[in-house]
Amino acid sequence: ETFRAGAAEQRSLEFFVHHFRSYKRFATLPNLHFLHYADYQRDLPGNVLKIAGILGIDIDLAEAQELAQAASFEHMKNNPRTLAPSFGRGVWKNDAAFFSKGQNAQWHGIIDGALMGHYEQRIGQLLSPADKHWLENGTPG
Repeated sequence: ETFRAGAAEQRSLEFFVHHFRSYKRFATLPNLHFLHYADYQRDLPGNVLKIAGILGIDIDLAEAQELAQAASFEHMKNNPRTLAPSFGRGVWKNDAAFFSKGQNAQWHGIIDGALMGHYEQRIGQLLSPADKHWLENGTPG
């Protein structure tokens, strides 16, 4: 374990993996659920239904679709005044830009081959292939 207590501000890969592992070790608990943004992008209404089920809330597909529309990235980006945390309080450099692009894997095309090689080597040392896949892509299938 290469994580060092008090080094959270480093935002290093090791810290990120430590954070993931600190929850992953409790993955079998019935009140802990792993949710991934990529899964929401693929099927937001289905994930609204999933979360409703976790919470014991009975909703139908039409209600899930309505909630998904309100929870969509596009809706949030178009309504930062009411949806961006701390809007108008000077917390963010640009309140409207709080909702950036709504994409995963934004590093693609920015990080060159050599750096990606280092990343692949290091992440392979830190995580199993299944955990790496989930962190990068969400739920398989």
